Amino acid sequence: MLKLLKFQARCPQRTEFLILAGISGLSVCFSFFSELVFGQPPCLLCLVQRGLHSLLFAIALVGAFSYLKTVSRRCCQAALIASCLVAGYHSLIQLNLVKDRCKTHSQVEDIAAYKSLLIGSEKSRPSCSEEVWKVGGIPISAINGILSILLLGFRKKPSII
Repeated sequence: MLKLLKFQARCPQRTEFLILAGISGLSVCFSFFSELVFGQPPCLLCLVQRGLHSLLFAIALVGAFSYLKTVSRRCCQAALIASCLVAGYHSLIQLNLVKDRCKTHSQVEDIAAYKSLLIGSEKSRPSCSEEVWKVGGIPISAINGILSILLLGFRKKPSII
């Protein structure tokens, strides 16, 4: 941790933004990789997290290559806070500590309703608690939240602009 703080003290703003863009870009690439190669369809909250990291990637690139560094810094902080909140909620659902609101509950009254339910379920996304990827017993969404907290701490450096 001490090495990270020393690096942060020497790190120019452009490099900070590029590191932030690189990590968020890798996160988005990994989510597409897991979907396309491993056949793991994303749930709704996974898509929200992917969108937040895509937004963070774009804002960090704007901050790195423009003069809007202060605005970009604040927008990156807001995106990281939103990512932490979504990742925390997503992790709680995956650990079955919070009720999964993504599951659909319906009453089937006739055969036509049953057929439409079956056809619709093939096209629908999985719920958050059905398919959980874990690394060392920790859901990927929790790892994403921890990464966002670390990046937020890295970005919180006071600067003179």
